[in-house]
Amino acid sequence: MRSPSKDDHIRYDPASGRMLSPPRQFFLELTGRCNLACVHCPVDYGTPEGRARGELPFDTFEKLLPWLREAQSINLNIVGEPLVYSRFREVLERLGPACERAHLNTNGVALTPALARELVARRVGSIVVSIDGRESNAAVRGVPYELVRDKLAMLGAEKRAQAAAQPILGVAYTLMPRNRFELRALVDELAPLGVQAVHVQPLMIFYEGLRDENIYACAGVDELLQECKAHAATLGVEMVVFRSQWKADERNQSELRLQLGPYSETYGCSDPYFEMKVLYTGEVQACSRGLLTGLDANRLTLEEIWNHPWYTNLRKRLYAKRFEELCTHCSFQFGSQENQVMPIRTGVHHSHEARPLAAR
Repeated sequence: MRSPSKDDHIRYDPASGRMLSPPRQFFLELTGRCNLACVHCPVDYGTPEGRARGELPFDTFEKLLPWLREAQSINLNIVGEPLVYSRFREVLERLGPACERAHLNTNGVALTPALARELVARRVGSIVVSIDGRESNAAVRGVPYELVRDKLAMLGAEKRAQAAAQPILGVAYTLMPRNRFELRALVDELAPLGVQAVHVQPLMIFYEGLRDENIYACAGVDELLQECKAHAATLGVEMVVFRSQWKADERNQSELRLQLGPYSETYGCSDPYFEMKVLYTGEVQACSRGLLTGLDANRLTLEEIWNHPWYTNLRKRLYAKRFEELCTHCSFQFGSQENQVMPIRTGVHHSHEARPLAAR
């Protein structure tokens, strides 16, 4: 029997397009800045324009607090690196007990022993660190694998020192041709350090310079992933494959404990019914694909935003399974095999093999 999905937590009136339940999940882009310049990132942090991205006003965060404290899940980033937010520790303090439902993805570079102690002491829900291979990480992300591995080891040691069950420790792995055979060895090395989950998604190609990294051009990937998932389970590690068209993807699993993608048989796409994304500018984004609402959390209340006519019209269309405009060929909804039809920017995002960290 299938475990509860996002759909089970949605209360919706199809006639009006209005939500009868609040957003269950929030994504807050605390900052649009990042201390790395990964070659596969949709934002070119290697340019002055990329480096100039700002921060979410703390007043806006405070305004959202009543909703955040009632949400099932709070994610403290979208694209930017949350640990470089100037008031990150104040965010944790203001969330208080809701930290246990707060989650973050990080590149791990800014993690210090003092911050690791605080994250564990506050029992943050989960921390997922991005690693793209034991050999490939330096070329893809600009930092050696060993540096990030040691940050995860520090978190695991802190959990043991505090006898804490949280945060759950995970790894986000972007699968591409160059690193597909590194996945199993990475799980073998990280499981003893306390890693409990590995989230695998295929690379989505944003720049021409990465066309050769189309993982769907490789044979045997589905079989490889299924074998890796089975092996990870023997080590007590849950591997979730999402945003793909492989049989190993979460949507094809009979048992689902953690749903990462927006696939929904009932609503077409669960994102506009289940979650709300607030960019560092305050602008509200309706989905993982990047559909902008034109609504501003700096000016409007969440009550005004959540059932705004823009949202109700979108929900009616998705409920009728009409995928139009940006929703067409959505990699997050239909799987990224068709990501080659997405608008791809010309040129090379960053040096494909070696470049210094982005200056900050």
